[in-house]
Amino acid sequence: MAMAGRTSLSKREWDAEKEFSAKEKKAVVPLTAWEKLAQVLLLSNELMFVD
Repeated sequence: MAMAGRTSLSKREWDAEKEFSAKEKKAVVPLTAWEKLAQVLLLSNELMFVD
């Protein structure tokens, strides 16, 4: 049963060159203070489990 208007997953392809190309540079938005704090907390938790 094929649904009209839906693309088959087997026909979809991912192009790394297109996704990671330097041609389309997006503006990098700096992190807010809360986002930086969240990053530090998440990273410090990961480092606790490294032997």
